[in-house]
Amino acid sequence: MAGTKIATDPAFFGEPDTDSVLWRRHERPTDRIWIPGADITFRSAITWAVLTNDNFPVITDSNTSVGMPGDVIDPDLDNAADFKRAKHDCDTAWRSKNWLAGTPVVGITGVSINRFVDNNGNPTSTGGHGRTGLYSYTSSPDPFCIAPQDLAITEAGGFLVVDPSTNHAAYMANSFEGDSRLIGHEIGHVLGLEHGDGVDSNDNNVFDGYPPSRGCDPNEPQVATSFSPSIMNNPSTNLVTRNRPGNRDQFTRARAFASKLSGGLTDPPGFLAPGPSIGDRAFDPYDDVSSRSVDVLSVGLAFSPIREAVMLSQELFGLIDGKETNQYLFFLDLDAVRIPMKPATDSDLKPAGHSDFIPAAIPI
Repeated sequence: MAGTKIATDPAFFGEPDTDSVLWRRHERPTDRIWIPGADITFRSAITWAVLTNDNFPVITDSNTSVGMPGDVIDPDLDNAADFKRAKHDCDTAWRSKNWLAGTPVVGITGVSINRFVDNNGNPTSTGGHGRTGLYSYTSSPDPFCIAPQDLAITEAGGFLVVDPSTNHAAYMANSFEGDSRLIGHEIGHVLGLEHGDGVDSNDNNVFDGYPPSRGCDPNEPQVATSFSPSIMNNPSTNLVTRNRPGNRDQFTRARAFASKLSGGLTDPPGFLAPGPSIGDRAFDPYDDVSSRSVDVLSVGLAFSPIREAVMLSQELFGLIDGKETNQYLFFLDLDAVRIPMKPATDSDLKPAGHSDFIPAAIPI
């Protein structure tokens, strides 16, 4: 948002421009909290196609009646009216860029603001605010607390976080680690998590309240003596609880919500490339074959050195009709294996008929 230090002085954060500050700000909670904690990765809306045409939008504060430009009224004081305004302005700004690169406006919306303030413009202790999106459900009663997999989420929700330079007591000011925990915490709210330790301490199959006076389980103890605090109730940790595998806990609920968000994608089963990877995608026009059910929109390949695995993918325009008989063929050169970062020579190539190819490592 205009008026923040991120917009006016990105060099303060050691970055050359505003795009870089925002990009890094979303990468840190992804890398440090949500990939290791829940196998969830948050990809940037700034794809290369967008970046070559434009930048992250810097929106104008549409409500300057309180505080300084970039300030937002604390959501607890105005029923989140100013929060919704800022999020809507961000969504609108992204939509105006959509035609430049064909990038859809989907997924979680995050806005960097200056400060949260009271109705007199005085800063509050709030460092961030996040909420899940609009949803409907297919079972009764409302399964938000006990069966989030039954939800249909039509709008992914979003969060607002203060500029790291504003020195709020809510997190460690000017600390990238503290900032990643703040954003990781607010993303937790977007994914249906509430304040608490994420442990069903009273064994009633629901946990945590937000705040403790209401929520999924208002009577749930907020701190379990037998388990470490979680990212949702302790700013010094980056833990997403997995206290009871297969039961309802933060890991299970967050992944159920993430799978329902607009724009959400599921990686190939059993594979996630959290570190450096090499990959590319090739695209094909749609509606260039007789049946949409077999129309390939894109194919991709990615290699993860960490997992020593290759992942192939294809995206179809529609669902495959059972009456279709088309086949999809992949041609892979499995024998031309040579020493990385060294010019190829005859001695680097494998003998004919020999390959390091492991079929189980390449799911198709």
